[in-house]
Amino acid sequence: MKKAQVLQLYSLVERKRQSHDPRIAFRIKSLLSKEQALVLLTASLSDDIEAVKTSVDQYLPEWKELLRVTYLEVAEDFYNFQAALFNKKAFNLAKLVQNITTAVESRAKSIVQTTKKMIDFMYNKAKTKSEFLALLENSYNFNKAGVMAKTEVNTAANLGMELAAEEHGAETKTWITRRDERVREAHIAIDGQKRPINDPYSNGLQYPGDPA
Repeated sequence: MKKAQVLQLYSLVERKRQSHDPRIAFRIKSLLSKEQALVLLTASLSDDIEAVKTSVDQYLPEWKELLRVTYLEVAEDFYNFQAALFNKKAFNLAKLVQNITTAVESRAKSIVQTTKKMIDFMYNKAKTKSEFLALLENSYNFNKAGVMAKTEVNTAANLGMELAAEEHGAETKTWITRRDERVREAHIAIDGQKRPINDPYSNGLQYPGDPA
């Protein structure tokens, strides 16, 4: 595929991704706000850091549901986009749900674990309880909701396109970067790498953004 064709395809895909970003960012910001309120309440009532970290676990089911809905919406959209390239329109919901279940479980646990590490860091940094509470208050940067949304939309989009290609008879897949200055070195190294459709690339991922 020539560079001009790659850039044209990326431009189209990127516009589709951006159409999902604001909606997903709003959902993530709302859940982060609820999570922060509980963490701050627990920290104010307890001196047990483990209790503070464990409070985050209460939102694991909500993270799973948020990601499940997000992945279904976005992956279906990009599944149909990829299927159109094969002149197909059938949507295999059962197969998508099966793939999403694994991805959601892994990703939701990762989000919760990252928050616990952040709480630990703030606790060790603070010299007093009031300082700890202040750090927790400021540590929830809601601007990161936009970054998180882009990450989840990217994962779901690539999952949908990967599944569509597999379902409609593609035998191989090729990792193609945007081929500009923003591409990470690790991805430049595997640009153009071809694999059987069901095999991972040399970096262990089935597709860009694969949470496995």
